[in-house]
Amino acid sequence: MITEYNKEIIKKLIGIKIVKKIANQGELTMDKIYEFAEEVHPLKESHPAQLRVIQPKQAVTDDYYENRLNLNVDENGIIREVSWG
Repeated sequence: MITEYNKEIIKKLIGIKIVKKIANQGELTMDKIYEFAEEVHPLKESHPAQLRVIQPKQAVTDDYYENRLNLNVDENGIIREVSWG
């Protein structure tokens, strides 16, 4: 179950740039985002977290997984929208 607490926490990712290796201020690596998702996702007691980075104009499936964190990024890799599912 997604709580209001989890919704507020994931909103903090908006505006953060995803980078591959070394993160500067205002940036996070995918490893760090995964660690974050593992800590706060709603099914952490029974399922590992999943991440899905969605690029602009990228087609995605409509399947829903409560433990999946979707990161919608812009063309510069900056997170613009975050949701579970």
